[in-house]
Amino acid sequence: MTAWTYATLVTAIKNHCENQGTEFAANIDTIIGLGEDKLIKDLDIEIFDSEEDVTISAAVVTKPTDAIAVRSLYYLSSGARKYIEPRSREYCLDYWPNLTVTAAAPQYWAEYSATQLLVVPTPAPALSGKALVIKRPTGLSSVNTTTWLGTNTGDALFYACLVCTERFEVSDERIATWEAAYQDALNKTAVNLRHILRKDYATVTQTAKAEGER
Repeated sequence: MTAWTYATLVTAIKNHCENQGTEFAANIDTIIGLGEDKLIKDLDIEIFDSEEDVTISAAVVTKPTDAIAVRSLYYLSSGARKYIEPRSREYCLDYWPNLTVTAAAPQYWAEYSATQLLVVPTPAPALSGKALVIKRPTGLSSVNTTTWLGTNTGDALFYACLVCTERFEVSDERIATWEAAYQDALNKTAVNLRHILRKDYATVTQTAKAEGER
């Protein structure tokens, strides 16, 4: 498995894409960041989990800073944790279509945007709570030249960046090629890192059955 520094990863991406243009170079940090986010979410590694404070004062709630994804959400009532159930955005809007109407306690939450959650019913008064999130670590950059991902997930990170590169370049015919390579590298990386993955991560291993066993 290849280990990447910022400089070696930038060079490899440019060489594979055969793009030395200034516009591409100006956006390569964004592409690497998108690749890192994709890999972190897909690997589902516990070491990036963090419990963060949230204030639930309206139907649309701001996510904690640098939260890539939210795993769970709860508010405090008389010192007790009251978990809010995850649902789809469509389910939440069907359940509580008028977000200006308030209720005593929220029941469901959904992803609303890259930086926001939707919580229904709309609570009143404001509630203090916490969200368990996948927190974005400091990524590769010219001032942060090595990272845990770059060192420990090199192949998967590289292909994740290539997927994001082709989307940036609107090269739809090549996305499938790199996506397939990424999924293969992701599965191999998950096996190597299985000791630190969340317990609900499912990797399938086919085992041979004894003769006569069904």
